[in-house]
Amino acid sequence: MTPIEVAGRPVNDPLGVFVDYCKQHARTVRAYDPLAGTHPVLTPKLIKATRAQYMGSRTGREQERHLLRLSETAPWDDVPLDAHLRDADPMLDDGNYDCALRLYQHSM
Repeated sequence: MTPIEVAGRPVNDPLGVFVDYCKQHARTVRAYDPLAGTHPVLTPKLIKATRAQYMGSRTGREQERHLLRLSETAPWDDVPLDAHLRDADPMLDDGNYDCALRLYQHSM
């Protein structure tokens, strides 16, 4: 496989890195990854998937309720479904970067 560069660092065997991740985190891949990106808002089912003991999440019940409340009013639709972080230009007014920033800052 052709080497790639991630964050300025060469990855000589990207497929091997992916396979190793899947092996080391098989329960996460099976339990959480199929759910990620399948709901327009955060749901209790998504949070429950991240609270599995093997994932090491420290999300408590009160934090869960808080995140669910925030999710109801978050500007999810501001960020296009086909948007990629690599294309988010912070110098472009009201582009994908600004849309993602609004979504991120919604929790503050």
